[in-house]
Amino acid sequence: MSKLVLSRRQVLVAAAACGLVGTASCSGGTDAGAGDHPGSGRPGASPTTAPSDLPDGVAVARRFAFAPTVALIELARGDATAFFDQQLDPSLPERPEVAALLSATDPGDVPTEGGPAARRAALGALVSSTLAVGAWSTGQLRAVMTDFWADHLHVSSSLAPEVLFTPAYRRLLSDGALGRFDDLLVSSARSAAMLISLDNASSRADGGRVPNENYGRELLELQTVGLIGSDGRSVSGRDADAPYSEDDVKAVAHVLNGWSLERGTRRFAFRPAWHDLGPAAGADVLGWTPAGSGEQDGEDLLRHLAQHPATSRHITWKLARRFVADDVAPDDEIVDELAGIYREGDTDIGPVLRRIGALVGTGDRSLPTGSGAKLRRPLDLVAAMLGSTIAVPDPATWQAALRPIGRLLQSLGQVPMGWPAPDGFPEVAGAWSGPGAVIGRWNLASAAAGGFDVLSADPAVAPLVGDELVTTVTGIAPSDRLSEALAPVTEPRSARAVLFASPEFQLR
Repeated sequence: MSKLVLSRRQVLVAAAACGLVGTASCSGGTDAGAGDHPGSGRPGASPTTAPSDLPDGVAVARRFAFAPTVALIELARGDATAFFDQQLDPSLPERPEVAALLSATDPGDVPTEGGPAARRAALGALVSSTLAVGAWSTGQLRAVMTDFWADHLHVSSSLAPEVLFTPAYRRLLSDGALGRFDDLLVSSARSAAMLISLDNASSRADGGRVPNENYGRELLELQTVGLIGSDGRSVSGRDADAPYSEDDVKAVAHVLNGWSLERGTRRFAFRPAWHDLGPAAGADVLGWTPAGSGEQDGEDLLRHLAQHPATSRHITWKLARRFVADDVAPDDEIVDELAGIYREGDTDIGPVLRRIGALVGTGDRSLPTGSGAKLRRPLDLVAAMLGSTIAVPDPATWQAALRPIGRLLQSLGQVPMGWPAPDGFPEVAGAWSGPGAVIGRWNLASAAAGGFDVLSADPAVAPLVGDELVTTVTGIAPSDRLSEALAPVTEPRSARAVLFASPEFQLR
């Protein structure tokens, strides 16, 4: 493989165009601080030096896909409705070569043992499936929304034994990613990953025991109605009817105790002998009262919470931050509109995504910050690099590539589902653009340009340099500064590295 040779000037021109040299323009002046974990920075405003005035279809494809192909960009460019029709179609077929990569590393649903080798295999399968789907899947919207739910309904792959169940949990999130949130919430609550992660699998109220409150607290605080603000109301919804209290947390813990796992199979099991409503009997829990029906009470409560007005605002605010701009506020008008669509659709996410896509795709500048660019997080960035320039590899080659990719993702602070706390990875640019992260991003660009020393470039991209490379890979014309940086670069691998460091690629 050819040696990557770039001048210092070429690197600096490409990086500075995005604010990757000095982080102010990528993070709104917010700096995570030298030596900080790459994902631990304080929230910052949306990037301001992104490619501006993207054509409508390009804006939609770049927001709602990790690695939009030329065909997908053209579909969105012609009609954003057609883009969502295709991407929301549950019968959309997967590419056979992508399916082969997934099946080659699939460890199955139930680990046979939990030692270090099994944990490594589970994490490897999680990284493999996350990146392969993000880079090359036909279902790009599903991949993006799976990533969203992996943060919202988070289980950490950095912990044992949770990591053993994360590949199956990721599939569960993928299966429900584009459907109704109440269905997904119930599925998550029944999963081994969530039951173990937040200790609900061992929660008991029999014999005078006090049930574990961990799941009930995170269910309310992070997954449904949202935090309580200093004014006593949900910070995610100014119209929340009834923010939760400590009594609500205790009641939820009682309603959901007995939701556990079978020994051996680790499949969901409700244990009536462990279940006791205690003080939750007859209680009003955010407008819902248990009927004393055991397991069914738990499902009814989860669906009630999913449909709560505060939850509609919490979910749609997070979706707006993901797809519109980092600084969308919980009380912005766009959240009012999207929350209404969520409630009208009985928690169906598809109509909400269509409306956000229509706003972004038409360049509607009445949005809180316009549809300004967002910084790609590390996993998003790796998937985009792979999908836009690398041919789908065979399973053995892919396994060889995962080792260097995994090391780089660790250095950048975003291994799939690796955030240690239950709130998931931060969304905003300021968390991903500190000085250490800038160096890591350049190292990633350099390695990805060479296929991580084992992967082959897509034949359609492999010989390209200059402006032709930019327009083929990104769907947009390069800025004057990027053209200047690329002009003297005649070696394709070096040209790809410069492109990967530029705003045309680092921002979406």
